[in-house]
Amino acid sequence: MQLLIDIRTKKDKKLFIDLANRLDIKSAEISVEDFEDIALAHAIKNGLKSPKIDKETFINSLQKRINKK
Repeated sequence: MQLLIDIRTKKDKKLFIDLANRLDIKSAEISVEDFEDIALAHAIKNGLKSPKIDKETFINSLQKRINKK
């Protein structure tokens, strides 16, 4: 099971890391880029289970996601 927490201050980051260590829970800091890569890999993996779509539809879908940023 995974949990993602968007921590905004160094003080809060330290608090969560200390708590994870105290509870003997693994924790790791990842960059936004790493998170996006993980999300894309997950979407691709789930997409492999869905019905096939044509190339144009797929490209348009990716373009819409990029434009939302």
